Amino acid sequence: MSVDSFFFVRDAKLPTIPQWQAALDRAGVGIVLEDVGELRKHTGYLPATHRGHPSGFEWFYGPLAENFGGDPPDGLDGREHVIDCVTHSDMRELVCGSVACSVLLQLADGVFLDEETGGLLDPAAALAQALSMESHIKPPKK
Repeated sequence: MSVDSFFFVRDAKLPTIPQWQAALDRAGVGIVLEDVGELRKHTGYLPATHRGHPSGFEWFYGPLAENFGGDPPDGLDGREHVIDCVTHSDMRELVCGSVACSVLLQLADGVFLDEETGGLLDPAAALAQALSMESHIKPPKK
């Protein structure tokens, strides 16, 4: 099963990987991203570590019209680009992608689409929701 998580941002504020990493470090969320180069051009798996464990998530980025099926939610206020963070049946990857992209929202003046309610969450609420999922990660097998 795959999960698509949508983060709507302002393209002009999309950070570089080093800027994003600095924000992750300041937030103390235990995520280290691999530098994949220009985020606007990267498509596919974005490797990372989450609290010392290998992880990552699929990254798809671009204009809303090309990267979001259906009608966009109300309240985007001119945010015309979307990050589709895709994960597959791995709770650590879901948490890693959700936490990392929620921190990115702070830099890119973004909002997160809460699939349960259909509403938009600001960066702080998105991050709180993502961090709350960490308790569902099963410890690695020894």
